[in-house]
Amino acid sequence: DFDAFGAFGRFVKKQTHGKIEWLIHSAGFIDTKEPSLKLNKQIIAKTFLINTESVIALTYLLLPLIDKDGGTIFISSTASLWGNPQYPIYSASKGALNVFAQSIARNIEKKGQSSITICPGPTNTLLRERLAGDANKQQAPKVIAHLVTKILNQDSPYVNGDIVVIRNGKEKLHSKLD
Repeated sequence: DFDAFGAFGRFVKKQTHGKIEWLIHSAGFIDTKEPSLKLNKQIIAKTFLINTESVIALTYLLLPLIDKDGGTIFISSTASLWGNPQYPIYSASKGALNVFAQSIARNIEKKGQSSITICPGPTNTLLRERLAGDANKQQAPKVIAHLVTKILNQDSPYVNGDIVVIRNGKEKLHSKLD
């Protein structure tokens, strides 16, 4: 319900006195019943609503409140770059997020703001445990948190429009804006 986003935006504006330094999007949803190659309109709609549409709506709503030296950080997934055969809908929703983030980067670069996308590989989360049962063998969430902290503190080599991959605890630039 996009009307709820408007109410949320007014709430945030009031609570922050109209200023936000950084907006960090970290939504992630995979329906564990997602069939690899079967059409299910409800799963498609829910996945895109959570992973893509809500992020787009909140970004447009809150972007005017972001400080000149701030920006947006989008937490995506390596599935958005190479696809995941078990979860193609999830992969597509995160791929759409990457394209949106790149578009935002082009729009805000004149303002001195940044939009950086982080694409973690498999990570030790409850979602990973539910999906694969091997979360304890994956990289720790603190690896992603550490990179986010470096970006917020402007202590990172990454700049507006960069897409950064973190796999096995190691970060690597995947692509830059042209």
